[in-house]
Amino acid sequence: MGDILGLIVGAVVTLLIFSYLLGGNVLYRWALALLVGTAIGYTTGIAIQYIWNEWALKALTPADLITQLGTLIPLGLGVVLMLKALPTSRAVGRLAVLGNIPLGILVGTGAGVAVSGALTGSLIPQVLATGQGIAMDGDIIELLQGLVVLIGTVTVLVLFTAKPKSQEAEEEGSGQWLTILSQVGRFFLVVGLGAAFAGAISSALTAMVIRVGQLGDLINWLVSSVGG
Repeated sequence: MGDILGLIVGAVVTLLIFSYLLGGNVLYRWALALLVGTAIGYTTGIAIQYIWNEWALKALTPADLITQLGTLIPLGLGVVLMLKALPTSRAVGRLAVLGNIPLGILVGTGAGVAVSGALTGSLIPQVLATGQGIAMDGDIIELLQGLVVLIGTVTVLVLFTAKPKSQEAEEEGSGQWLTILSQVGRFFLVVGLGAAFAGAISSALTAMVIRVGQLGDLINWLVSSVGG
């Protein structure tokens, strides 16, 4: 019974979302608000449960000093960060400045982790993979694929970074080479964006087909129930 109820609710929400095809209406806005509110409520509940179980309970549990400091300091910084929500127009709003301390720590740590992660997890492996495809001891097809990857990477980098520095450079011919490389890079960029867009569209269509199939299952269940 629970599966049927979930199927009915999902079908109703799907039809409400599809009502946008007839134009913006109250039903579509209600379904959108329901989805957004449900996602925010679920995320908030998970966050509160995690903070209570992983931080608050450990801070209240008798333990050694190091363990308590490891839980109390993040909790204190989180409480201070919440001061940023105070209205600045009132006298109590002056305390909101204290929220800049944990905010600065959060932004600085996040930026450091993001930069190091981008270098070690994305940029450096991509650079190594670009050169590894070119090997004379492999198949001719693999060599051509490696050359295509190398040319695409270099020309796209030229498209975004290299520009003629002066009119004299354009007259000497270096500007023309940069223009040609930029055009080749633009071609690879369009192909890459097109492939990404096609993948997103195919994923959306797959989700829609699954949802339509679930609607068909609901209709078959209703027909069989009425017929029985």
